Amino acid sequence: LDISFENRQGMGIYIAPNPQKLSIKRFVEEAAASNKYNSPKIPVVTMLEGVEIMGMPIYETNLFFGNVQILLPYRDKVYVLSLGYTIGGAISTPEEKAIFFKIIDTFRLIDAE
Repeated sequence: LDISFENRQGMGIYIAPNPQKLSIKRFVEEAAASNKYNSPKIPVVTMLEGVEIMGMPIYETNLFFGNVQILLPYRDKVYVLSLGYTIGGAISTPEEKAIFFKIIDTFRLIDAE
């Protein structure tokens, strides 16, 4: 039984405010310019062809933490779904990414009201 946490995958969900309802490209540009996320990378945003959540397109970016980050704009928020290691800076394997996208496929947005 291996119970160590070294090189374990984790999935995170972050809900970012987007009160101006900026486009995803503009949202990422402004987040990168603010340096709020301490990302040394030049942000890239790509719409994922043929991948949707609840009929809405999703986007992949490299701005946030983790090695796979999916953005889903919804109303005045942007949901950031990320896959990354809890310890270490390893890159996810293709199998781990496939599991992540299977989980993403089940993701649903529910209004709190």
